[in-house]
Amino acid sequence: MTACAAGDTYCVCYLTGSEPAPFPAPTDLGAFVFYPLMLTALVVAVRLLVRRLASSVWLDNAVRSLGAASVPTVRAKVARGLA
Repeated sequence: MTACAAGDTYCVCYLTGSEPAPFPAPTDLGAFVFYPLMLTALVVAVRLLVRRLASSVWLDNAVRSLGAASVPTVRAKVARGLA
């Protein structure tokens, strides 16, 4: 949340002029850093709660998560007529 807030604050304070924002802007960095940090926090929290879990269970959950994440991408491509 702090990364997103820092990016938004930078956008409001420094990029309010008439010139276009640079690409990639520091505001983008704030938004992109948020997701890896949240994923890391989630993994650490789960590892603390579940000490001994077989690696096959971790792999199975990773494959299921990637499969679930691919569904919106495929649906968007089908909706646009790209697939």
